[in-house]
Amino acid sequence: MKKALVISGGGSKGAFAGGVAQYLMKTKKKEYDMFLGTSTGSLMVSHLALGMVDELKELYTSVNQKAIFSNSPFKVKSVHGEKVISVRHTNTLWNFINGRKTFGESKNLRKLIRKNITEEMFFNIIKNETEVVVTVSNLSTNKIEYKTDNYYQGHFTY
Repeated sequence: MKKALVISGGGSKGAFAGGVAQYLMKTKKKEYDMFLGTSTGSLMVSHLALGMVDELKELYTSVNQKAIFSNSPFKVKSVHGEKVISVRHTNTLWNFINGRKTFGESKNLRKLIRKNITEEMFFNIIKNETEVVVTVSNLSTNKIEYKTDNYYQGHFTY
């Protein structure tokens, strides 16, 4: 019987899921045959499938708005020692005026992903025969897309 670890989406809430995965994999020594992720969870499953839990924690605890958005829709300020997040309406309006279909411009996120999820990691996942499935919302086509490494297993020479 296969065991799967499923990580949901939810933006910054993914850090909580990452903490749960860290607990299950490092403290409880749970092992999984399959890793499934949606949205921010899809950004985690490659690291989890390779046992790179510490690297994933470092990544998620060091990221900030600037690392994700090149045109941030959010303003974060401190009020009486508490973080308060509000919407930057001008930045959001600017994105819509320029025909972008996203709330914020996330070019920086794409750079962060390319830097931290490498081709070498992809080939290592294929080699260890752990199944990885990611689900993303494609806002350009208004469709849900599923991607799996199952297609690639057995199609490469090592």
